[in-house]
Amino acid sequence: MEYFEKEVETEKLKLKNKFKSYVYNFLKNKDIGQKEGFYDYVNEYEDYNEKGAGYEIINSKLIIGEAISAYFDELFKADLLKTLDLTYDTLLIQKDYSERFNENKIEFKKKLDGEFFIDDLDAFLSDQKNKSLLLFAEYDELKKRFEAKFPIKPNKDQAGSSRGQKRKSYIYLNGKNVPDDFQSLKDNIDDDLKDGYGIKDHSPKKPDNKPENKHQNYSTRGNKVSISKKNTEVIGFIGEYYVHENLAKEYETVKWVSEYARKVGANDDGNDNEGYDLHYFDDKGEIHYVEVKASSGNDFLFHISSAEVRFGENHRKNHEIIFVSNALSRRSRELKNLGSIFDYDDDESFNNNNKFSVESDGFKIRFS
Repeated sequence: MEYFEKEVETEKLKLKNKFKSYVYNFLKNKDIGQKEGFYDYVNEYEDYNEKGAGYEIINSKLIIGEAISAYFDELFKADLLKTLDLTYDTLLIQKDYSERFNENKIEFKKKLDGEFFIDDLDAFLSDQKNKSLLLFAEYDELKKRFEAKFPIKPNKDQAGSSRGQKRKSYIYLNGKNVPDDFQSLKDNIDDDLKDGYGIKDHSPKKPDNKPENKHQNYSTRGNKVSISKKNTEVIGFIGEYYVHENLAKEYETVKWVSEYARKVGANDDGNDNEGYDLHYFDDKGEIHYVEVKASSGNDFLFHISSAEVRFGENHRKNHEIIFVSNALSRRSRELKNLGSIFDYDDDESFNNNNKFSVESDGFKIRFS
């Protein structure tokens, strides 16, 4: 019955945007208090599996189509969702969710007349009530809330930066000093991607010995320095964006789900609680969950969280790790698909397998 459960999980991902579109239409003529609850509906839809609800219904069916339909019928009987008067068949005919959030975010910035800090706006829209109201273009209410929460406005030199920071910081990317805000990084990468890259399959092997550390960290001038927390975040974003753009060229349906996706405006629901960074559907309709790891050097070593390991093990047949080495260098960058490294043989485990070794200080994976 595990097969049925995975098929239902895949169907929920496919239909999530249709569900959001239905909820939007349901709430668009309601009052502000009800519109604020948009993401309460979305959260209920997403979290239903985690409660274990519906699986008994799935496991009572012998045909996958019946199992999926029965699951959704149970889902839409949940406390909040039953107010929608929604069925599985109705959901299937909904139009897909649009780019409404990003369009409204651009308009809201205009309403603020440029007098805001990017970090303040990002924090403001991380609140699900505010994010909900943005979907419904409640600009006057949002502006009132924003100005009450962030009364200090930047001066001309500070606008768009972090409060009190008069200069942007830079990182050396693709042969240029680039401001380290995500939009500037994205623009640089878009220009670089015109030359094309490609994700190469790589069969990881457990190294015989711990190699000499070849890791190189770069300052804005390319000199060797220690990587700061900020630069670590920047390298993570660079890795994910390169992988997303390469996958999007090959597959029709690619969804970026991490916090970086939200910060760059690619997915207003992006967060770091999913257990993976992207998913895509291949030509056969099979879902693939992708965890991206990136390094500024060429040492085949990366950190991974216990939650990421757990997700990879639970989805071992549909999980991939893509490793981006030399992430800052146009000349040396490589994108390697390590496949499902958590699909162990019968006598293997996380700490004892032939694909990678685990280093002592936390979850650090090394491969060759």
